[in-house]
Amino acid sequence: MADEPELAFLEQLRQKQSAKPGWSYFIQHFSGLLLQTIRESESDYDQVLDRYLFVCQKLAERECKRLLSFKRGGQREFSAWLRAVTRNLCIDYLREQQGRRRLPRAIARLSSLDQEVFESSFWHGHNATETYEKLRPNHPGLRFAQVLESSERIQVALQPWQLQKVLEQKPVPSPVSPIGSEGENLLEQVPDGRAGPEEDALLQEKARLLQGVVAELPERARMLLRLRFELGLTLQEVARLSGLGDHRKVHEELARILEQLQCTLKERGWSG
Repeated sequence: MADEPELAFLEQLRQKQSAKPGWSYFIQHFSGLLLQTIRESESDYDQVLDRYLFVCQKLAERECKRLLSFKRGGQREFSAWLRAVTRNLCIDYLREQQGRRRLPRAIARLSSLDQEVFESSFWHGHNATETYEKLRPNHPGLRFAQVLESSERIQVALQPWQLQKVLEQKPVPSPVSPIGSEGENLLEQVPDGRAGPEEDALLQEKARLLQGVVAELPERARMLLRLRFELGLTLQEVARLSGLGDHRKVHEELARILEQLQCTLKERGWSG
């Protein structure tokens, strides 16, 4: 049995009344080891956090059954065992993600039309006119203005760093049906709805400023922002995965982080 003081949390996990403190102890004391192990095969910050979240979710499944499968040894043996488990879970993550591309949670909450506009515009790189022509056969009565309105809803739903991340992704080619001469003339007559060069440059500059300020935050603060606003987890879920334990603590911590962000952005000339 694991009997070292550092591993007493395993016994806590076995008892329903002490499971939450046991999990909080694990997150606080072993997150560094998890992140270090994940970084051995992945350096991208967003990917590291995605895998970290996946590993934590898997370790917490079925009342922490994976963690409780560790039976013999002390702190050193547990750390080596946990590294091996983390590497295997990262492989499971890659297998699960292979060939899949999931909608961001903020987009999945929107209407089916908005989701189709998102896929066409952001995943396949079509402009507003091409998206309108692509969707019109399956949406009788669809107006071009509806596509523009949908694009606005999508940009409002996404956090600025989410939008920037999506825009930086390489478009996935999609088969396009041949368009006859009448269709080509129609495309020439309909405006594409894209922002002008000046507006586009301003949006890019704001996105760079925001990314830079967020990157300066401590790793824990960046993780909390990602869990809550990008992955769309509830305060309770964030509390559990972050080890804060109480959703009110998460709310207070996020409020402090957002206030800090707002002050820094204003100091650096953010407007609007």
